[in-house]
Amino acid sequence: MTKHFYLLLLSALHFCLCIQAQAPLEYSFPESAPKPYGQDADLCYRLIERQAHYLLTLVKPWHGNSSYKLTTSSSGVEEHITRPNTGAVAIFSFLYRFGNYSDAIVGVSREQLLQETIIPMMRYLVSTHKTGPLTFDNGKHWGGSWQSAHWTHQLGQGACTIWKHLPSDLQQRILEVVKYEANRIAATHPPYALTYDSKSEENAWNAGAISVALMLMPEAPEVPTWEKALQRWLLSAYLCPNDANSQQMIDGKPLAEQFEGANIYNDYTLENHGLIHPDYMTACSLKGEIMIDYLATDRQMPDACMYNVDNIYRQLKTLLLPSGGFIYPTGQDWAIFRHCDWANIHAFCLFYYHDHEALFWLRKTLNVIDRMQQRHPDGRIYGENENYFPSSQTLAGLGLVDTWKMLMSAKPIKARKPKSSIEQLFPDGKFFIRRTPHSTHSIAWGSKIQIQSMATATDPIVAPDWQNGIGRIRLVGDKYSLQPKLDSIQIDTLKKGMSFRIAVRHGDAALSIINVQSNKNGELILSEKITALRPIRTARVTTMSLGILNHKSWIEEKGYRKVENSGTTRTIESMSGQSFPISGQDISIDNRLFIHTTRPFNGSYTGAKDWNCSKLVDRLILNDLNTEKEWKTGEVINENSMTIHYR
Repeated sequence: MTKHFYLLLLSALHFCLCIQAQAPLEYSFPESAPKPYGQDADLCYRLIERQAHYLLTLVKPWHGNSSYKLTTSSSGVEEHITRPNTGAVAIFSFLYRFGNYSDAIVGVSREQLLQETIIPMMRYLVSTHKTGPLTFDNGKHWGGSWQSAHWTHQLGQGACTIWKHLPSDLQQRILEVVKYEANRIAATHPPYALTYDSKSEENAWNAGAISVALMLMPEAPEVPTWEKALQRWLLSAYLCPNDANSQQMIDGKPLAEQFEGANIYNDYTLENHGLIHPDYMTACSLKGEIMIDYLATDRQMPDACMYNVDNIYRQLKTLLLPSGGFIYPTGQDWAIFRHCDWANIHAFCLFYYHDHEALFWLRKTLNVIDRMQQRHPDGRIYGENENYFPSSQTLAGLGLVDTWKMLMSAKPIKARKPKSSIEQLFPDGKFFIRRTPHSTHSIAWGSKIQIQSMATATDPIVAPDWQNGIGRIRLVGDKYSLQPKLDSIQIDTLKKGMSFRIAVRHGDAALSIINVQSNKNGELILSEKITALRPIRTARVTTMSLGILNHKSWIEEKGYRKVENSGTTRTIESMSGQSFPISGQDISIDNRLFIHTTRPFNGSYTGAKDWNCSKLVDRLILNDLNTEKEWKTGEVINENSMTIHYR
């Protein structure tokens, strides 16, 4: 063997010995919750146990080798065959270490959980990482990629929780994974983007790999570099443009001197997937997960850790519906029943900001999750098709683990109900929200134009559908409808409420003038006048439309809608695919949503046939021109006005 080989071997051996010599920080939480939160913490823990019972049914040996186990396929998209496994490891490790564990609920003893599941799953993960000797079935590793810092945080947090119970060789391999990912992130710079795709979530999860490295290797020579990088990544995640001039001291320096870019708007909303996206606003909970790392190891966290989370949470509360789900002003491309994913943001704000409304929403959310889980004897939270995201079941459990930790540590306060009426304009996000005791309005005029009126109830009736209030125009010969784009908007404050004059262009074919009045009494009045901008031939025009939720399995819905129109009441079962014409000037849904038009309408109601993005949405269209028709320049395609109210 060559001298060069021996030098490499000695270098690798020195690296391993240095890693083995380090002792992670002690990781602990109180053994009992403060008195006001005892029942909440107990419920949360049982939800985690039942979810773990379900997750254990997914665990299997890797190609028959019980030394390596996983819950997923071992070939496919890197995220979808890694993240569910690291999430499950973190959940199982939490249950092994903390709480009043029940063998009967989980299905195995703690020792079985450790030896037969946690350790084999960890071995699979460290072996298939870039630092390991094995690959997935597709010949690839995980690691060094877009989201691998986040999965590393889950794996490392789980390992830190039960460190002394892990074999020494596995400890070493975990440290190698964590060090690789932490060094990779520490050597790069945080990105920034305000429009279309904020980098807020990505920057927050990248900080996770560094945070867990500091827990597991507190004596490593890289610690000063890691600490500096962690603070930078944490701070970068949720800065807004106004922070560029802030003299607030953050970690010993004025914020303005540290500002490198913004990822959220000045009104503390953000864009992701081209939408104003509440789901990605809640992703500031990733910073809360790093707060847990500091809390559990009795260290002072950087000021950057929770910076701006209070401001974001204040806006999120404005967007909450009575069930604990969100208003989606510009539509939703993910599932809409993700209540279990919002538990931890409420818990973080309860703990850190002593937010009384956060406790109210947390209890509401835990109740919803409990009812979701009770539908399934195997303990799963989501039903089939309710959340198509592959990591949805483990993400639900991880949020509950965070919540339990916060309940064990929070200062005792009393819950406070939110205000029943809200009126708020979001100038940067370009939308408006009104909540009254009976109805909730959202009007958006940014990259997505959407107008909707929902019931202020656990069943809002109206879905966050991209066609709400605007509709679509498709020309003969075109496969897709013309994309509506904002031409102009005028906003006025009235004695009765707010008015919006929105001019919308459907390509170069038609101009729609939409006047919307959001009244304080809960009425929403929408009028439209659509005019052809040039000679066109339409294949179909569907405007003045609303998406109607209609789910059989969701806990707040009945599995059907009753549609009353022209003296006839029809029962539309979920997934019926039923379609029928509607006409006249009045229509109601479930004797709760009422619509009246100034002129007779000719429209349609069509029931959903199948799930689409984890939603079942029927479509109510008041103006449905479903035959080919020619229009001259300046000719009016539709003109009508509708008033929507609830009771």
